[in-house]
Order: sequence, then structure tokens, then C-alpha cells
Amino acid sequence: MTLDAAVDLIAMAAADQKVVLDVGFGMGESVLHLAALEPDTLIVGLEVHERGIGQLLAALLDAPASDGGSLANVRVLQHDAAEVVRALPAEPVLAEFRLFFPDPWPKSRHHKRRLVQPAVVHELALRMKQGGRVYCATDWRNYADHMAEVLAAEPLLARRDDLVPSMRTTRPTTKYEAIGLAKGHQVTDLVFERL
Repeated sequence: MTLDAAVDLIAMAAADQKVVLDVGFGMGESVLHLAALEPDTLIVGLEVHERGIGQLLAALLDAPASDGGSLANVRVLQHDAAEVVRALPAEPVLAEFRLFFPDPWPKSRHHKRRLVQPAVVHELALRMKQGGRVYCATDWRNYADHMAEVLAAEPLLARRDDLVPSMRTTRPTTKYEAIGLAKGHQVTDLVFERL
């Protein structure tokens, strides 16, 4: 799917259904799992790595048609997430934005490459529907602190720690989360809601 096609699809679908951007889906475990749980939700998966895109597309093709429609509610786009957010209509179209275990860019000189930055978060917040949620998870303490600080500084968003337990029960353990846990890392889930 092209960027223009994805933007058009999101803008049209937002009038009738919940639209979720799932960013950096890795091998696609979370997209497949959550798509099956939310058959009426349009999930647009964004990834830049071809291997993960290929694995998700293969899994979608192999999914049985009798599974309740998990194939019909997933779209896949190979594109930079910040560019996608900026390309969306400057109006509320997203019900949820998911960022599970992104590259933490641990070296300080690389922190500017992190997706969660004030300008991107502000553009994202403008495109979130009222009550829409930004859901991030990481096993890197430094990135968790960074995300919490940047998201809390956005006046259109409010932190909702009370929603974390219920949302966490639906999120599957991803490959990168399992690697972090095996190394003894602590996982942090953050949920912010559009005011």
C-alpha cells in the first residue's frame, strides 16, 4: 500500500470505525493477535524492515478465512511513522496509536532518531479522536522515562495509568519484549488519552 492510499483509507475509515496505527510491528505478532481480537477495527501496521513485513503478509495469507475476519481489517505500509503521521489529515482520525518495543536508540547521540519526540507527538495528538489512546511499551528504562516526559508535556494528552492493566492483558508478548525480559529488563507500559 502506498502512503497516499493509506492516508485516504484512514480518512475514509475513520468516519465509520476505529482506526489504529501499529508502528514498528517487528514480525507482526501484535498486529495478528490484536486484529483477531478487534475484527471491526482497521489496523494499519507500519514497518520499515522488509523481513517483518514479509512475515506479517505471509501470516495474513495463511490465516484461515473462517477466523472471524482478521484478514480484512489489517493493512500494511512500509513507511516512516513520523511521515505517515504528518501526512494524515489535520483532524481527528485515529482511535489508537501503538508503539510496542521500538528501537531505543540507546546512545545519547542517537536519541534524536527516537520516534517519540515533541513535534511528532503534537502532530499525532492533533490527529487523535477525543478519548483516543497512545499506547507505548518498552523494556529500556531510559526510553520509558523519555516517552513519559514527552507525552506528558503534550497539553492535548493526559496520562492514564489506570488503563494500563486492562490494555496490557490484551497485548501479546513480542519477540523484542521476550529478549528484553530474558536480559532482566523491566517492561514499562504507558497509556495517554486524547483530551
